[in-house]
Amino acid sequence: MGQNSHINYFDNPAQYIKTVKKEWENFISTGSISGLSVRNEILKSWEQSLKNGISYLQDGAKLVLDEKGMSKVYAKNSMLISASQPILVEFADMLIKRGTGGSIINLCDGDTVILKTLSSNSFAKEAAESQHLLPGAILSEQYSGTTGVAMVRNTLQPYAIYGSEHFSIAAKTWCCAAAPIRNIGTRELMGILSLTGENLNVSPDTMGMITFVARTIESEMYSEYVYRSNFLNERFKETILRSKADLILAVDCDLSVISSSKNQHPILFDFYNRRDLRQDIKNLTEKAIEQYLECSHPDQKAETVTFSTFDYTLSFAPVFYQNGLAGVLLYVYPVQHIRYKSPDKHSALPTIVNAPVLVGDHPAFLSALETAKSAAKTDASIILLGETGVGKEGFARTIYVYSNRADKPFVAVNCGAIPKELIGSELFGYAPGAFTGALSKGNPGKIEAANGGTIFLDELGELPLDAQTYLLRALEEKELVRLGSHHIIPIDVRIIAATNMDLQEMVKEKKFRADLYYRLNVVEIKIPPLRERFDDLANLISFFNTHYSGSGCVLNDADLAYLTQYSWPGNVRELKNVIHSANILGKDTVESLRDYVSIHMNQEDKDKKLFNNKKIGDQDRILELIKSCNGNISKAAKQLGVARSTIYRNLK
Repeated sequence: MGQNSHINYFDNPAQYIKTVKKEWENFISTGSISGLSVRNEILKSWEQSLKNGISYLQDGAKLVLDEKGMSKVYAKNSMLISASQPILVEFADMLIKRGTGGSIINLCDGDTVILKTLSSNSFAKEAAESQHLLPGAILSEQYSGTTGVAMVRNTLQPYAIYGSEHFSIAAKTWCCAAAPIRNIGTRELMGILSLTGENLNVSPDTMGMITFVARTIESEMYSEYVYRSNFLNERFKETILRSKADLILAVDCDLSVISSSKNQHPILFDFYNRRDLRQDIKNLTEKAIEQYLECSHPDQKAETVTFSTFDYTLSFAPVFYQNGLAGVLLYVYPVQHIRYKSPDKHSALPTIVNAPVLVGDHPAFLSALETAKSAAKTDASIILLGETGVGKEGFARTIYVYSNRADKPFVAVNCGAIPKELIGSELFGYAPGAFTGALSKGNPGKIEAANGGTIFLDELGELPLDAQTYLLRALEEKELVRLGSHHIIPIDVRIIAATNMDLQEMVKEKKFRADLYYRLNVVEIKIPPLRERFDDLANLISFFNTHYSGSGCVLNDADLAYLTQYSWPGNVRELKNVIHSANILGKDTVESLRDYVSIHMNQEDKDKKLFNNKKIGDQDRILELIKSCNGNISKAAKQLGVARSTIYRNLK
């Protein structure tokens, strides 16, 4: 490292520049800073610039960000730009009056990206362009080597850099005075203001001036912050009057809570003490800004984004003030844990029902979810339609948790998993001695067990016709009789049914009772397959990986593009299983997904060839066979001599 005794610019500027030039040449030839008398922080910056691969022959700052990239940077720094604009214009006028009109003013963000450049005359403008001092250039050590702006970023203090102290040869005739612009409340670095020029006289007065202007911008930014916070708070007051969220927070751009609908709540503790949660919100805020920028109409705002912790579902909506982000409104919904006692020791009721976390922001998915939550508050029967694995049971449990019956039983029945001869006793129960092997005290059926609550009939299309008749009678009369008994039991149940079959077609073919279909189909909700909402793929992968391992994973665009080449016939369940398997086996999630897709895409191609080559008739014949099997793909696959997945893949 450098010695403790260092030469001083103000003692003899000409001698200082000459000495620095000689020591820089020494450093470039040896790569060592040992024994050099230049300021320690400059020496360290030279060393870091060399490590970063910066060439001392570089002809100016690197123009890195394109127009799209700069749009995001401008949006992120809208408050800084808005607050500084009038001050910088006045500063430039003052420089002209003082006879330093050839200087260049650069406003950078906290990451050293140039946001704005002011040059008072054509000479200064040409000089700035020769050094690439233009919006989009990055003045950090990583891109431009040792610069005045980079030194402020390193030291977080006002800093002057003189000629030869620059790392690149092209900048060695330039001098720079720079000062940090910080958040008055958090002291976070928000931007950097610099005054630079060829042979600029950087005196203590110059440093005082640039620092004063930076402090003035800080004060103006605080005033702008107050305006935006007041606007955010007004939106918060409007929202709490109509939202049913468990907790609503108004969070400003510094991730500080400025208003809360409750003074005490577990998520408040998490927000203040969990850095990862705040980072999630910061990342999603940036996503909201990107969405806002991509809006084709100025009156459109970014969509609400939803994500989850283990105990809460959080949604946040960005609030924009003029052309900038004022903050976000954060809505907190608990993942409810409903507990109740079994009414009967013979009952097979579960004791805890958890509201699932349904991940996705694709419009079709959100529409289905919104319909489900709206219908939940009623007692109307609901039919959920969708392919295997799309999450029909998750929707059913969500409807239950949001319903007025959430403190009563929830019973799930897979109609396709119960043997035909047992379906009656399973659904309606039986009296003592009703049949050989019956329990001596009898047993309540699933419908009776769900009395007062909700019963979920999965794979409804598999229900035999005679069981359909009994079910219809029970629903219409609101009473049932156990098998082998004459005792009438009053019932009050809400039915949610689900199927991947075409019930309307089954009704036409008299394989499903029309009266039962119309009795159940009060609200119909279609859940889209995964292949129709690939926009949600990244969020789903991140969520499941976090759920199983406690840590997230990052996919690049190439990974996502590759994974979407596969049709995912098993939908969300298939994706979830692959991620679960990877975590159990300790494998990298993204690599496992790519390997899985590679294998199954090849299998898809083979299945298609096999399917096409088999002498199994034309497409109409195949569809007729599936219909004859009551929509049971497994039966149809056996008769065709192909795998069930083969039919699923080719049906589309």
